[in-house]
Amino acid sequence: MKLLFLGDFYYDFPEIAGDIDALAEEVRARGLSTVINLEGVLCDPSGLKPIRKRGARLAQSEQCLEALLRLNTVAVTLANNHTMDYGPEGLSEMRKTLEGAGIRTVGAGNNLTEAVKPLIMEDGETKLALFNFGWGAEETVYAKENRPGCAPREEKVILPALRSLQETEPGLPAVVLMHWGYEFNPYPMPVDITLASHLTALPGVQAVIGHHPHCVQPVTQLGGKPVWFSLGNFYFSSRRAGFAKKFDHTPDNLCDYGLGVIFDTETGVTETLGVVYDRETGKSRLMEELSFLPLMPKSDPESPEYRKFAKEQARNSNPVLKDSGFSSRITAGAYNTYRNLKKHFGGLSALLGNGR
Repeated sequence: MKLLFLGDFYYDFPEIAGDIDALAEEVRARGLSTVINLEGVLCDPSGLKPIRKRGARLAQSEQCLEALLRLNTVAVTLANNHTMDYGPEGLSEMRKTLEGAGIRTVGAGNNLTEAVKPLIMEDGETKLALFNFGWGAEETVYAKENRPGCAPREEKVILPALRSLQETEPGLPAVVLMHWGYEFNPYPMPVDITLASHLTALPGVQAVIGHHPHCVQPVTQLGGKPVWFSLGNFYFSSRRAGFAKKFDHTPDNLCDYGLGVIFDTETGVTETLGVVYDRETGKSRLMEELSFLPLMPKSDPESPEYRKFAKEQARNSNPVLKDSGFSSRITAGAYNTYRNLKKHFGGLSALLGNGR
């Protein structure tokens, strides 16, 4: 089985676009089954109560399901900052719709146990476990023991879940899919690099694949395992033209580029493809060329030099990032802490020990 992991997918067109069919034709010609990060709730939002949040609330059109099926989608990741946009009812409707169409889900559930549970992909004699976690500081709504939501990006949850799998099924390979980092940052945060190193050190983990920043981030090796920090956007439908950030990079429109990761479950061999949104034609396509990829700086990611460089390259107006978004002391609950500190003390300076 060859799985193609793709980044953020949002579909609000009322019909199937021509470039979806072109992408689907290439996917099927290569014999690939796709695993996509579904960036928006597949539901009818009328009559549902949207949650309160600072960011946009996204609902997919009815044609989203058809687009997924044409792209030979076998699973979607749901641990992200839009899955709970229309509350538990929206999540429930989405999961039923997807699973009714034969598309499996991972990363969200009716409670914490369901949300954290890995998805086991099987094809003949080969098996692969998929884990998916999302970051609360960027508005992923965490599941609780008795509350629907997403699998949390918290080491106290992630590492035991991965170790537990190896105890029950020793040697079962796993791919960990992370929805992390800040939007429009072309370089990963030190905390994400550290977490990736912890993940790749665990038995069974074959690769770590990230998304959320809406732009590609470097690909590297940690502990001899491949890490894609951000695949960037795959297909953002009518909103694609709105991703027009300019980066200190060639090409400067990194948001128009994405990555696809092919993982062969029989051999464990991986291959990286490019995805590009062509503004002149208004279409997306796969490609082999990857010269647009940022390269990891040689400086230690925990060093002040790296943090300074990464922050200078960021194109994010996030309030947490404005204060100190690259501090290694920022945790998954940083945004909630930020809101309280902003209200009472004026910002993250208090959290970082530099305030009153």
